[in-house]
Amino acid sequence: MQQLKNIPIAISGDNLIRDCRGSYHSVNLYLAYYQTIPNRIWLNNIDCKAYRKWFEAEHADQIIDHKALWYPLDKHEPKAQKDDLYYFLKGEIILYLDTNQHKVQLLFPDEHHPLLKALHEASTKFKMNDEQKLYLSQISRSPSGFDLERMEIRRRAGHLEDHYNDDFLPIHQEILKRLNTDLDKGIVLLHGKPGTGKTSYIRHLISEVKKEVIFLPPAMAGALTDPGLISILTENPNSIFVIEDAENILVARDASRNSPVSTLLNISDGLLADCLNVQIICTFNTDLANIDQALLRKGRLIARYDFKELTVTKAKRLAEKIGYPHPINKPMALNELYHAQDLEFKEEEKKAIGF
Repeated sequence: MQQLKNIPIAISGDNLIRDCRGSYHSVNLYLAYYQTIPNRIWLNNIDCKAYRKWFEAEHADQIIDHKALWYPLDKHEPKAQKDDLYYFLKGEIILYLDTNQHKVQLLFPDEHHPLLKALHEASTKFKMNDEQKLYLSQISRSPSGFDLERMEIRRRAGHLEDHYNDDFLPIHQEILKRLNTDLDKGIVLLHGKPGTGKTSYIRHLISEVKKEVIFLPPAMAGALTDPGLISILTENPNSIFVIEDAENILVARDASRNSPVSTLLNISDGLLADCLNVQIICTFNTDLANIDQALLRKGRLIARYDFKELTVTKAKRLAEKIGYPHPINKPMALNELYHAQDLEFKEEEKKAIGF
């Protein structure tokens, strides 16, 4: 084992570049610089500009070297500013500041180093006060594989009980309880017709959970079997993984072992589940009978719900609150109530010419 430690770790230039912006892969940078595998601490939602100002004032004597990348961080600020900053510190510590994503990462060999403690504890002073904002991290492709892009999403006004039928509220309480449980796993299946409020409900959940929410765009559903995608989850344990419009990846497995369903089963209740502690939310429009029945197994399934149109009574109550202008005499979907004034673009029926 001692002989292995003496073998130099070779990192190529290509392996140092993390994404299309050209930022460095922090772990590979550490491996190349210090020739050992680091421990890591991620600190989210940090005002990196203020943190950097404090750090350079208080601990300038600890800096051995530093690197930076410049980007225009704002459309109103065309002049390039420092975004990704890497400080090489005494004690074999790397401090990485991702200003645009409001993240700080500490890479280190010894958790008891006094400088590490100071850097970690100081982060609480620079937490951003954005409790009114909602964020999710969207998976995107990069030249080196996959990356996460933090995005702000719009908060939906109104109360949950106004927008869903009464039988949904107990299900919601169970979902919320489980999603706010640390180191938990399992899968939530939300299905129903388009326009019945599945996406709006996920937006509501994001406002009530305390975990990182990772979103897989529908166009990237096929990437679920890519081993590189799993690395995103291993770097973000104890998170919530959302897959919208998941019809194509939830269907019953064929003879192929490397199917999307097999990956989901492994993440939600397999060997990987014990390591990742990731909870999965899938939405789909197809009938529940069309999906792989292994997803419904007790112990794996946190909850499932079939979103339907609001009952006449619920629809009337919501219509009164939002000013829906037409009489209601049948169950109605949320999108029908909220978009009553939108134009309908239907192709007119063509009249036959001749006899």
